[in-house]
Amino acid sequence: MDTTLEKTKDAEVEKALARKIEIITAHFEKKSEKMRALLEAYPVPEKLLKK
Repeated sequence: MDTTLEKTKDAEVEKALARKIEIITAHFEKKSEKMRALLEAYPVPEKLLKK
């Protein structure tokens, strides 16, 4: 019976961690999209890229 409870808890923890990872991934995807749009709108001069 103890192993059943432990398995259930492990599964719940694993689901919660997976959800948190999805949230963090989505957050950084949005940030990267914003940065790409910013770089397209205001490209970095070639002179600065060569350094």
